[in-house]
Amino acid sequence: MTNREFFLQRREAEYPATYKVLEALPEEQLDYRPHPKSRSARELATHIIYGDVICTCLMAKDCVDYEEPPPAASVKELLAGSEKANHDLMDQLKGMSEEDWKKKARFKAGDKEFPIVLGEFLWFIHFGLIHHRGQLSAYVRPMGGQVPSIYGPSGDERTVEL
Repeated sequence: MTNREFFLQRREAEYPATYKVLEALPEEQLDYRPHPKSRSARELATHIIYGDVICTCLMAKDCVDYEEPPPAASVKELLAGSEKANHDLMDQLKGMSEEDWKKKARFKAGDKEFPIVLGEFLWFIHFGLIHHRGQLSAYVRPMGGQVPSIYGPSGDERTVEL
């Protein structure tokens, strides 16, 4: 199995849990934030989805200029954006070669530019998604929602999907 194939496998395995966390967000509490320095649930969920968009753009253009997107208006918009971003990313990944995985690219953030290896950057964003999904899942219960199972049962959802 190649690095790209393993990455694709892990992306496919993680996406359903991410979708369930987004789906569990109570609509009327999207502006919840556990601390003034924290992102709101709306901002954090949008940030998670935007990671996939950035990766898709980077694979297509070899260079991307990161700019934080405007927060989604609703849970429905988050879910639709997530499905589209995941679908587009998976299509790009399935069409990649191992040479593409190893190619150099540039990631720009503000006035800084970072040379990167595409495959390494994809892993970086993937781990960031998992990290931010964990943060967001910790918001769900204080927001009045039910935390879905991710890697095992939660206090709210006792079933486990393997």
